[in-house]
Formats: sequence, structure tokens, C-alpha cells
Amino acid sequence: MLIILHGEDTFRSRQKLKELQKTYLEKNKRSPASTGARSGFSAGGGPPPEADAPLEQASGWNFEKYDAAGLTFQELKGVLEAQSLFAQKRFVVVENILENNDLVNELRIMDYELRSSTDIVVLYERTNVTKDADYKKVLEQADKVQEFKRLSQNEVVKYFVNLFPKIERAIIQKVLERCQSVGPAGRPAGRAGGKDFKLGVESNTMWQIHNELSKLRTYKKEGIANDHDLDLLQVGTTQAQIFSTIDAIFQKNSDKAFYNLLLHWQGGEHPQVVFNMIEMQLKNIALVKEVKEVGRVNTEQLDVHPYVVKKTLALIDKFSWDKLKNLYERVESLDIKNKTGVISTELACELLVAAIASGNK
Repeated sequence: MLIILHGEDTFRSRQKLKELQKTYLEKNKRSPASTGARSGFSAGGGPPPEADAPLEQASGWNFEKYDAAGLTFQELKGVLEAQSLFAQKRFVVVENILENNDLVNELRIMDYELRSSTDIVVLYERTNVTKDADYKKVLEQADKVQEFKRLSQNEVVKYFVNLFPKIERAIIQKVLERCQSVGPAGRPAGRAGGKDFKLGVESNTMWQIHNELSKLRTYKKEGIANDHDLDLLQVGTTQAQIFSTIDAIFQKNSDKAFYNLLLHWQGGEHPQVVFNMIEMQLKNIALVKEVKEVGRVNTEQLDVHPYVVKKTLALIDKFSWDKLKNLYERVESLDIKNKTGVISTELACELLVAAIASGNK
């Protein structure tokens, strides 16, 4: 069976992926799942605190997970055609095919069957694949396709009311408003009814709402949560704190950067969020630096908010192309080590911060 999960709302798509894993893998739990690990350098996406948690493998099932951003067509074919040594059925997750242009092109022109009569293959994409013509042949082979579009604010509140039934709707509404008070680029979010709101609630905000509600549920084991609890737990201020940390890192203020990281870990912030935001800022620096060197920076051409461009312009002289190249390689190396369990996500963040904050350009 071939299943495709895709769309901009990576929070709900990750939850669905986790649900599928549980359905096929958590019956008759017996031992930690064996996972395939191939990882290419991919952007952002936010890695979820719960959706990627290790699952125990069910008797009769073999669980494998691959990042297609680092796979060739022959390697992907080998993954899909592999046979278990113990004649077990296989549950295979392949992520980010759409981020590998060569792979998508080969799938489009080659006559290859992705379905399997006994194995479950899940293709996970962090964007809408229906708009990509080269992905059409992959979609045609799917047994099930589910797209996760951004939800409206009312839909988000309804969704989390079902997810956290012990927290009142009014409190969930206030958590949403607090999390939207600071936009994804570290600036105040647009007014209700503005362009950003018409597009729906962003994926990063969905993750933050979930984290804040989880924190609130843990704190308020008994009784009804109220405004005082939101203030006490500083609900909705995490994004602003993260951007203060990002500023310290790229200003090479290592003392403040590492102090802030400690506060994040103590406050329960998921380290993958910090890691992804550091990676995103590196990409902003490289993008703005490249445009600046060939002429005047045009924010519309960059498709980056002027606020972000202005802050990034002040940083580009601190990072030579050699330094950026080394940092990109460092991100890839740490990402692979983290995904394969060699190091923790916290340590990956701290090592990346140390590399960025080092004195040399």
C-alpha cells in the first residue's frame, strides 16, 4: 500500500504520520524499532517533539525511515524492493522526495511500481505536491492521499479543543492569540483579517500552540486553567525569546547565547525548533549576502519580509562565504548525527551555536 501525506500544515501531517506508525507498529509491542537512516540537508520544517518519538516495533513488522533528500533513484528503488531477513512485513517512511529534483524527475520518466502488496510505504512531503507536475505520476500510484492545508483560526481552536478536552475553549483561544502576537519572523503578527490571517495559521504557530497547551496541561493537573496561569507560564512568549537567542548567536555573543539556550532547555522548549530556526537564519544570511554582492537588495525579489532583510544586512559582513560553507556542512553533519541517534538534539544545537559564535569569519 502506498500512502502520501503532504501539505503546509506539518503539525497535523506529523500527527497523522505518528498515528499511522502507531496503528501498524504498536500492536504486540516487543522491542525498539529498527530504523533506516539516510539524511540529506533539508530546510526548516520543524521537527516535532512527539511525532518523531521512537516507537516500539510490532511483532511481524519491520520499521524503516529514510530522508529522500539524500537518495538517488537506485537507492530509493533498493529501499522499496528490500526484503526482510525474517520475512516480516515492512512499514517504510520516505520523507522529502519533492526536495530532491533529480529523484522526482527520474520517478516521472521511469516506469516503476511504488506500490507493494504486503508492505506499507508512506511518502511524507512538507509542501503541497499536487502543484508539482513532476509528482503527478507518484500521486497516480497512491492508494491514499491526504493533504493538510492551513486551518483558519476558528478551525485551529476547534482542533485543539478536541486534542485537549480538559482545557476550556476560551483558554485555547487565548493561547492561539498569544502565540500569534509575535509572527514567524520575530515581528508583530498582522491584524486579524489581514493577508497572513487569510492564509490560515502557520505550521510553526501550530507547533507552538501544541507545546504551550501541553505545558499548561502538565502544570494544571487539577482545576481549570485561567489567565493567571498563562501569565505565570509565560504562554505565547517563547517565540520572542527564541528570536532574542538567535540574535545573540549571530551577533557572536556566546555568553548570552548559551545562557539563553539553558533557559530554553529548562523551560521545556524543544531543541529541534531552535536548531531549525538557526538553520533558517543561516539561509537568510546566504541569500541576502549573495544579492547584496551583485547589486541593491530588493525585498520583493527575495520574497523575504523587509524587517528580516534589514536585520540580516547587519550580519552579512560577519560571515565570509568560507564560513557559511563550513556552517552549512556543520548543519548537515549534526543533523545526520542527531537523526541517527549519535548525539542528542540539545547537543546538536549547542555544537552548532559554538561553531557560529566562534571568532573567525
